[in-house]
Amino acid sequence: WRLDTVLTIGRDSGNTIGFPADTKGISRQHCRIERRGTQIVVMDLGSSFGTFIGGRKLMPNVPVPVGPNTEIWLASDKIRFLIR
Repeated sequence: WRLDTVLTIGRDSGNTIGFPADTKGISRQHCRIERRGTQIVVMDLGSSFGTFIGGRKLMPNVPVPVGPNTEIWLASDKIRFLIR
């Protein structure tokens, strides 16, 4: 993934990272990660089961800046991504 690219995650086939259609807890358009200037931001896209950073559920459609070694959870702690 290049830092100048928007990364989308979800069950729709158009996402950068796609999950199978029957993946429990993952919405069709779950969240996005993108670079804004010098920051990386994560934004929940109104998912049904939420996107979490540090155990805190993100508000839908509100970008949250993240730093290195930030762990992002989708729907639960079983699906995780680590920002390096």
